[in-house]
Amino acid sequence: MITKAAETEALKTVKTEEKPVLQTEKRTLPGQPEAYSEVKGRIIPALISRAANREFLQDKPFLQMEDLAVTYRISEIGRSGIRFTPVTRDMFRTYGVSLEELHSNAVTAMKALIPAGLRLLEELVGDSMGDRMLEMKSVGSFLEECRKSGTGSCGKPIVLSNRILCGGAAAILDPETADALAEAAGRDYLIIPSSVHELIVIPRVLGEELGRMRSMVRRVNRTMVDESDVLSDHIYTYDYCERRLKIAQ
Repeated sequence: MITKAAETEALKTVKTEEKPVLQTEKRTLPGQPEAYSEVKGRIIPALISRAANREFLQDKPFLQMEDLAVTYRISEIGRSGIRFTPVTRDMFRTYGVSLEELHSNAVTAMKALIPAGLRLLEELVGDSMGDRMLEMKSVGSFLEECRKSGTGSCGKPIVLSNRILCGGAAAILDPETADALAEAAGRDYLIIPSSVHELIVIPRVLGEELGRMRSMVRRVNRTMVDESDVLSDHIYTYDYCERRLKIAQ
């Protein structure tokens, strides 16, 4: 079982790590919006809090997922890193595609541009992380290590992010990544919203009383996380039929 002290320390370790400065966001593109065919392979999803981003969401196309929102942004890769431009409703209307198609294509682009990464939480707790955190393992290599253990499942808390450690919570939107987590942590797993940059996935058998876990997440969100990085105070499960997050009951 994960003790209360260990859970709090785990969240503190992940949440207080300084993120690489790879993102600056601009609200509009100069001139006319680019054609969808030109940006299709560069639009990726972002997973954010709906309540904390009501004003931002007013002119954005988004999918609702419980108390969260999936928004979309155009990635621009340059020498100084990656810059993201939010897709607005006006831009979306020029694309001529449905929201479902936009979402599907964005998840595909995310996998190609910014692949998901996994690490065991125990490898990060108590360490300053730094270079070790930057060495997120690919989903394939992480699963291979689990399989070599002989159990098929690591049975331990896992950190899910992406290779740039920025906006990594959106990695859970990829069904293949969600399936990989089911193999690594067991099909019935819980998802702790560490921040918009990463999630902590734990086997359900390690979870204790949900009310206590929610209180811990709320406390950490109020005291250790930048307001702009808070994702949610809820604990989630993954619904395999609907391929979406659901608030754990």
